[in-house]
Amino acid sequence: MTELEKWEWLGHWKLHRLIRVEGVIEAVEPLHIGVGRAPSPGSPSDNPIVRIRIGPHEIPYIPGSSLKGVFRSTTESLLRSLGLKSCSPFLGLCIGPIRDRVCQLSRDGQIEEAQKLLDDNLCIACKIFGSASYRSLVVMGDAFAIEGTYAVGMRTCVAIDRRRGAAARGRLFNIEYVQPGSLFSFSLCGKNLPNYAIGLLAVIIDYINQGWVKIGGCTSRGFGRVRIRGKEGDYPSFSIIERPFTSEEKKLPEADKSVNKLTKDDVPIEDLTDFEKIKRAWWEWVR
Repeated sequence: MTELEKWEWLGHWKLHRLIRVEGVIEAVEPLHIGVGRAPSPGSPSDNPIVRIRIGPHEIPYIPGSSLKGVFRSTTESLLRSLGLKSCSPFLGLCIGPIRDRVCQLSRDGQIEEAQKLLDDNLCIACKIFGSASYRSLVVMGDAFAIEGTYAVGMRTCVAIDRRRGAAARGRLFNIEYVQPGSLFSFSLCGKNLPNYAIGLLAVIIDYINQGWVKIGGCTSRGFGRVRIRGKEGDYPSFSIIERPFTSEEKKLPEADKSVNKLTKDDVPIEDLTDFEKIKRAWWEWVR
């Protein structure tokens, strides 16, 4: 693979591959995705959940931005734990020092030079989930509650007096939540993702399913554990369309052998129906 071909995979001007992950999100614990602002007058809850109107009904949902934030922050933590380059929580995004230069090169039409600068400086999290002046290769859909599967509850809590370390008198408040067992739709689309990046997505889903990573607010109060599973099986479905302009969908291992030539260090995914083998693509690349 030439350097230009490698940059094409990191860019957005040529389409090589599309990936789709589909399933459902099942609430294992109460789930609270707050509205992020003061409740409206007359609201029965001090901390209402976010809803969206679909037809005549308002239903709970998990914004795609919330899900993407969970995936990205987990990726950054994982990279640091493995000793790999990642954006610093204190110094900001890794694109910061080169952003002006990238923008100038792009305006001057020097796309290859701009792409090489991004390739040499951006961490994996920025390359997959985007950064300032660099569009994400992953698109998260909003997860809408599935009709007939969800219920909403309310929990009364008490604020803590930080000086005494005990319950504050007269400081009751309530939290609205979606009850355990509720189901939400889940979809993720990726463009030009190498095999190790697909494996990384599977690893993060596994961390979420094991309860190491939670979603939403009030996680220290026993909220936020979910499970991302298939509509019929234990794991969400992964599918790949190689060379999308041919309109021919293929699934590994029948997919074209070019899937193992995405980068010089990439490893094959033997079977997209085997969740463990998908994860292995990430860990083999790390090694």
